[in-house]
Amino acid sequence: MSGIFDIVQQQLSGGGLQQIAERAGVSPGVAQQAVTAAVPMILGGMAHHAANQGNAEVIHAEADKYAGKAGSLGNLPNIFTGQGESGGLLGKMVGHRHDAIQNGVASAAGIDKAQAAKVIGVVAPVVLGAIALKKRRDGLSPADVPGSLQEAHEDAATQAKQQSPGMGGILGSFMNQFGGGEANP
Repeated sequence: MSGIFDIVQQQLSGGGLQQIAERAGVSPGVAQQAVTAAVPMILGGMAHHAANQGNAEVIHAEADKYAGKAGSLGNLPNIFTGQGESGGLLGKMVGHRHDAIQNGVASAAGIDKAQAAKVIGVVAPVVLGAIALKKRRDGLSPADVPGSLQEAHEDAATQAKQQSPGMGGILGSFMNQFGGGEANP
């Protein structure tokens, strides 16, 4: 039984990183740094947002729309403006935290906000696809979403800190904006 973070890692491996680099207009090394920052920030933002049961139910339901998109990095919607099929996906996933995530990814990778938005625009639907897969495999319920996302966030943050020791301060600063790292609405 693999967790959400494990599924996201599997989906973003291989040629996924090259596609993210091309989409964002950055080198594969910079894309790796951006993804290393984006995954725990998105998962952490989602965990905080899902602490409110109504938000957890929205994330749970929204995941079904992206069930077939985990690992499919082409033709993704613009999750910030709601253009495409997402209807403002990032707001549904993380609430008001989207700007902090975008700024955090930009800062961590040394890229601008527009490039960070492109990275997040690929990673966020993959996270929802991973939640959908977890629902199918393990029967993840709306009540399970906050804990599963928090566990995935912790796993992602641990790996990010191991891969890039300087990432710890960036992630800590990001999560402190939401109440010291503990999930809350």
